[in-house]
Amino acid sequence: MSLDRKPSDFIAQGWCRGYAATDDEGHEVDPRDAKATQWDILGAISAAYPDDPAQQEAVRRLVEAAVVNRGKMLLAFNDVHWMSKELIIDILRGVGQ
Repeated sequence: MSLDRKPSDFIAQGWCRGYAATDDEGHEVDPRDAKATQWDILGAISAAYPDDPAQQEAVRRLVEAAVVNRGKMLLAFNDVHWMSKELIIDILRGVGQ
């Protein structure tokens, strides 16, 4: 599914909260599913590297380090009320993703 897309590319296409990924109607789907149109930060990492769990973990750790430096936990970071699509993209691009 990725076709050399980075996680920030998925978020730029569509961002969601509360689920790893959703379809056009807002229903939860697997982030690697072709029906996915919106992703959270972890779902975007999964979608970008669907067949490479080691790469998913490496990117997750890079992003987690950037987020922890901001005083937040990665798992909750995507869903905080003040989070924005643009900030998620900035963080991902800041770690080369």
